[in-house]
Amino acid sequence: MKASGARLKVGGLTRRGGDHTGVERLSVVIVVLAVPTALGIAFYRFADLEVVAVVIHQLFLPTVVLALALSAAWRFIPVGRWRTGFQIVGTAFFFAPLVAVAALWHQSALLVLHQEATVTLGTLAVAGALGWRALRGAKRGTSRAAVMLAFTLAVGGYGAWCASLFIRDAFLPRVAVQGSVDRLWESSGPRRIAVHRYLSVSGQTFEATYDVFRRLRTGDRINAEAGAGSNVLLRIR
Repeated sequence: MKASGARLKVGGLTRRGGDHTGVERLSVVIVVLAVPTALGIAFYRFADLEVVAVVIHQLFLPTVVLALALSAAWRFIPVGRWRTGFQIVGTAFFFAPLVAVAALWHQSALLVLHQEATVTLGTLAVAGALGWRALRGAKRGTSRAAVMLAFTLAVGGYGAWCASLFIRDAFLPRVAVQGSVDRLWESSGPRRIAVHRYLSVSGQTFEATYDVFRRLRTGDRINAEAGAGSNVLLRIR
C-alpha cells in the first residue's frame, strides 16, 4: 500500500489515505485547545480575579505576536512532525488569549480594550469571509448570494460599530468622571447572561466592570476616567 496520498476504494467510494491524517491533526488541535481552556476555567474559578486580569493583560500581546511568528515559521519547515507541532502550538497560543479575555468579559477594567479589539477583529474577519463567499456566489449566479450579502452587511455593520468604540476608547481623550455616586444598578438577561453594571455620577450614567462595580457604594466620591466611545470606566483612583 502506498503512502498517505494513495487512493483507497471502500464500498465503491474513492478516498484518500491523507484524510485520516487530517482528522488526527484536528483531534490533536482540539485536545491542545481543550486542556488549557479547562485549566483556565478552573484557575478562574479559584484564583484572584484581579491577579488573573493582570497576567492576561501583560501576556496578551506577547502571546499573540509569538503565535503569529510560529504561524509564519512553520511554512518554511518540511512536512513532518516538527511542522505539525509548530502549527498546533501556534494555534493554541493564538486562541488562548482570545478565550481568556472572552471568559473575563466585562470583569476587569484592564481588559476592556482587549475585548473590544478582539470582537472588532473577529466580526470584521467573519464579514470579510461572508463577503468573499457572497461575491463568488454572485459570479456563479446562485440564489444564496443575496442572503450572504445581507449577512455580510449585518455582521460588517456591527464590526464597524465595535471598531468605532475601540478607536475612540483607545485613542481619544478619556472622559473625566468626578463626583458622588448617586445610584448603582445591574441589567442582565435570562439567567444573568450578559450582565451590565451601571452607575450614576452627578447625573451622568456610566458603565463599570465587575472589579470596579463591587467596590462602589452609593454616596462614594470617585475620581475616574471613562472611554470616550463605550462610556465604560477604564481607570479609577
